[in-house]
Amino acid sequence: MTTEVQSIYTDHRQAREIQAVWLKDINELRAKHSKALSLLAQVEALIHEYDAELHGDGAAICLHELQIQRHELEWPAYKDTPGDPEYNELVAIHGQLKEEIEMGHQGSEHYRQLSAQYATKMHPLLESIRSLI
Repeated sequence: MTTEVQSIYTDHRQAREIQAVWLKDINELRAKHSKALSLLAQVEALIHEYDAELHGDGAAICLHELQIQRHELEWPAYKDTPGDPEYNELVAIHGQLKEEIEMGHQGSEHYRQLSAQYATKMHPLLESIRSLI
């Protein structure tokens, strides 16, 4: 084998060694990307879960508003007739609405706790993603 041919084989061997390193690096990066995508899917699932809870709470608030509006519409017909069964029923409903309003004032703390709970779950996932990219 001539020196020139031997030199070509040497060049090819070196190129293959470099390419093997590149392929190894590429495969490691792709594995990190796959793991990051998996973690992002978990983050997305948590966000959807949190959003569903907020959506449910929003629907409950809208329902409560409808109850208040109905109560306001019914009240004028009975406000001058204490002792009437329907009047007493409206007074009882009003008491329930007042209790719900009081509980609603505590709701803001509920949302702070809910946000903190989801942030606690999400923080390690985001840190893991950060470490991969």
